Amino acid sequence: MIFRRKQRQHLFVIISPPRCRSSYVDNLLRSHPDVVCHSEIFFKDWPLLHLQELPKTDSLYDVNWRDKNPVEYIKRLLAKSQEHAPDTRTGCKLLLYPYQLNKGLDALLSFNPQVIFLTRENELAWYSSLKISLETGIWYTKKTLESQHKTTFDINEFSYHTEGRKLYYDYVLTKLRIHKIRYLPVEYETLSRASTIDEILAFLNLSQASLRSEVVEQNTRNILDRFVNREEVIKFASSIGKLNWLVGGNFYPTES
Repeated sequence: MIFRRKQRQHLFVIISPPRCRSSYVDNLLRSHPDVVCHSEIFFKDWPLLHLQELPKTDSLYDVNWRDKNPVEYIKRLLAKSQEHAPDTRTGCKLLLYPYQLNKGLDALLSFNPQVIFLTRENELAWYSSLKISLETGIWYTKKTLESQHKTTFDINEFSYHTEGRKLYYDYVLTKLRIHKIRYLPVEYETLSRASTIDEILAFLNLSQASLRSEVVEQNTRNILDRFVNREEVIKFASSIGKLNWLVGGNFYPTES
């Protein structure tokens, strides 16, 4: 459901679980001539800002000040972004991690932003991508990886991660509905469609433009080929009626 308000908001926020192509989307929007798009401004260790002329000694890089004064922090970031690029839209990203939600969600929503809310229907693809990033330390890449890491499917670990993601997702949805924030749900699986990008631009009241993203698809293996224990993955997907999550890979159902 999308809530609508008449006024045009100046701030927009990309809210996303990890591994749902949020880096691709914020890179894409950053290439728009009328946008200044930061990444995770409430990243735990330091804010991921995109203001090239901003020295690292600036208070906007002071994590302690940011976390104690999140609303003032956002106000100053908006002002600095406008100073850098007047008459543009300012965006940022918030990932569904406890730290970022606790420190930044309420502060961001107090600005009545437009929200792009990313999710991913294929939970096996999401889980494998998340686990590979945790094991390799690679969270995004600007070029196709020459070799692909394989991981091990663990049903208890899968349940832990997917249940946690749903908990955070529902928490954010509740917050958006309470505050009547305008949001656009976007599924990972649709981001390859030009119509989805057009929908995002229209939602943000941005003109059509030739956009590009430096971030490329990280895990190019078929779903089953991401796991060392393929048979367990097939058995699990079959048990929950989600063999369709494996479609598109080198998967052919066999008689048990």
